Formats: sequence, C-alpha cells, structure tokens
Amino acid sequence: MVAPALVVASLAAFSTAVFQVFKPRLPPYSLQIIKLPIPSYIDGQIMTQLTSKVRLHNDNFIAIDVHSLAFDLFYPTFGGELVHIGRVYDHKKKMKTEKCLADTQCRKDNKLDEAVWALQARSDFETTDDVFATMNMSGLFTTVASVVYNLIKSGGHLVIPTTGVMQVKASSSTPVTMSMICDNSLDIWTLVMVGVECSLNSIDIGWLEVDGAIDKLQEEVLANLVPNATGGVLESHKPRGVEKGIEKVMKKLKTDHSTPIAATASAA
Repeated sequence: MVAPALVVASLAAFSTAVFQVFKPRLPPYSLQIIKLPIPSYIDGQIMTQLTSKVRLHNDNFIAIDVHSLAFDLFYPTFGGELVHIGRVYDHKKKMKTEKCLADTQCRKDNKLDEAVWALQARSDFETTDDVFATMNMSGLFTTVASVVYNLIKSGGHLVIPTTGVMQVKASSSTPVTMSMICDNSLDIWTLVMVGVECSLNSIDIGWLEVDGAIDKLQEEVLANLVPNATGGVLESHKPRGVEKGIEKVMKKLKTDHSTPIAATASAA
C-alpha cells in the first residue's frame, strides 16, 4: 500500500509544480545594449550584432531552460497604424545557420544543443550576451516622424510593442513553444528596454520552427492589434486557446513523468 500512496503523492506534487509553471508567470526582463552594433552577414542577410546585458526574474517554482528565441519590434505611425520595424534573435542563430549544423563534433564544440539561458526557479538571472537584429528599413522610414515626435515629447522614452517566440523546457522536461505579446519601455539615452507588461499568446507541445512561428504571429498582430495613445497594444490583445494549450501541456508532462514513477513503485 505504501508504493501506490507514494505514486499518488508524487504525481500530485508534480502536477502542482507543473501548474505553477504553465499557468505561467512570464519573467520580467530588461535588455541593455552595452556595445556599438557590429554588422554581420548571417543566413543570407545582414544582421546587427548587439552585445547586451540581459536581466530576467523567474518567479516560477521550476527552472526554465530557454533553447531558442526571437522577437519582433513594432511602432505606430502618426495615423495609428502599427508597423513592423525589426526582429531580434538569440546569439546561437549565427551558428545554427552555418555548415557545421549537421556535424556532431561542431555542434558539441559550439554547444548548439545546450540552453541559451538557464533560469533557476524563483531567482534572478543576469548575463552579458550577443543578440542579432535585422531591421525593416521601410518600416523604420514609415515611423521615423512618429518616433522623433514621441522622443521629444516624452524626453527620450518610447513604448515599443514586441512579439516573442521561445523554445523552452521546464526542468529539462517536455519541449514547449511559447509565444507572447509585450509592451516595453525604451530609454533612448541608456539603451535599456524593459518589459512593462506581457501577455501569453499561445503555448504548444513540441518545438515549432521559430522563424515560421514568429512570421505568423507578426501577421496576426499587424492585422488585429491597435496601438493606444502611448503606443502600447495589449489593450487590444485577446489571446485565443491559451487555457486549452496549457491544459494539453500539463497532461503531456504528467504522462511523460508518470511512467517511470509507476515503474519504480511496482519494483518496490
């Protein structure tokens, strides 16, 4: 009787822990550019390398490993139309597009299969890292007047909406792809961008292809979201199917972990 009781207790504890992660507290974050941009030719396009100080706080009760991420930046025109102005990738984007991708030793040497950032449970995380940005020149041209006007009006601060897609693992468990929409505050004098508020947009089991997922999310944002007077978009954001997505992920994680626990109990 003891073994089944241990199984039930273990599963209950695991389910509670998973709920704490996947009823997620999205990590508050800030990103500060600390070196001048360096242009690089990557994956057939010019990317700007930005050495940045990244700070996050994981308020969840389980560690989260971020394996890949990308986020888009937007800004409204004077007429209130939201425009895509750029995209930022994690630092492994460079190596993942080179010929050594299929070379096991090269992957090992460049740590391509390791997490980009490992966020410990209930703790702060800080690192100095490179990110790579591509800028949409037509989008920048369309919004330059609005940007300059708002910079003067606000004394050097802008509200920058972003969308993000991340491939993550919670406590080295089932791979999950998450997307989110955030309103951010950018201080042009210190080059610090802080996430003011974020909303989970979707969550899927498995790792979706990041470029395709971020492209799709960009299309949805441009078609459906309307910036407010300050430039933020969350007031008009209505996530679809997030609760069902969370439920599916929780069931999958529970299934993945229940088999070894049950087998151990039977052996006992």
